[in-house]
Amino acid sequence: GGKLTATAQTGGSLVLTNGVIVNAAAFQFNKSSASGEMIVTDSSELHFGRGDGFGTAQSSVIAISGGAQMTWKSDAFRPWGTGSSNNLFLVTGPGSTANCEDKSTPPQIAYKDSAFNVLRIEKGATMWVGGGAFGQDVGAVSNRIEVVDAGSKIEFKGALKVNNVEGSFANDILIANGGEIALTAGTADFNIGGSGRSTVVVSNATFRAAKFCIGTDVTSTGNLFRVCGKNSVLETPHRADQFFPIFSKGGNNRFELDNADWTSPLGQVGTGYAYGSESCSNTVAFLNGSAVSLLTFSLGYNAGAGDDNKLIVAGGSTLTLTETS
Repeated sequence: GGKLTATAQTGGSLVLTNGVIVNAAAFQFNKSSASGEMIVTDSSELHFGRGDGFGTAQSSVIAISGGAQMTWKSDAFRPWGTGSSNNLFLVTGPGSTANCEDKSTPPQIAYKDSAFNVLRIEKGATMWVGGGAFGQDVGAVSNRIEVVDAGSKIEFKGALKVNNVEGSFANDILIANGGEIALTAGTADFNIGGSGRSTVVVSNATFRAAKFCIGTDVTSTGNLFRVCGKNSVLETPHRADQFFPIFSKGGNNRFELDNADWTSPLGQVGTGYAYGSESCSNTVAFLNGSAVSLLTFSLGYNAGAGDDNKLIVAGGSTLTLTETS
């Protein structure tokens, strides 16, 4: 029941091969050092109470591979603590998993002053965590989540916000080549806020959320949400009678479909666009054969909607509105 702290001053390592570590109340690797490596592999199991991850480490690696399992009971999953930078948290290979047993606790992926860290799920690996924030606090900048091939998946059991506060920005997400991110199997919301400048790319991959909003804070500007490739799935199964603001606040944000379709189990999406006086100079673009079917579409939804918002439908793309009354 004690705390397990693995510290490598420079270039050290912790390797768990076909073994089990159980009941550590908290786990932290390379709390304040650099260039360490922790490998959990060959069907090993690492179970602990709280997932503090790297602490303030720099240029270190945690790798879960070969069907190994990492689980933590509760409390926030915080892979990168205050001041951490250039770390890699990798889950790779079929059967390899990272799992929070209590999904009600929100993760804090990229905490205060953490930068240039990468969470990467690949080669059929999976991760399950609660809903929470990516870019939790001021100074969380230029971190990345990558889910990069078929069978690889992160499921957030709740809503996810990129850039949680002003001063958190440029945190990016890449889902590619058959990878998937789902928010409670598509029933929770996805938002981009904070100080913006984030890019979310779904490239021949799958993204499921009840709905999404690019720019939830006045300071959230210069964000891009791009879905590309006919093998991409953008699924937003919210109720058709609920308002769906693509943009809410901020400006110079862009939502783009490029040779991709926007689908929903309900068959149609009720959509408001450019909602609010603080939402301006945003762009929705359907390009290169994209097919979109919406219940309604509003360019400037209410009387106070911002100026200079644009809708582009080009390159043989179609936008079909299905409301009949």
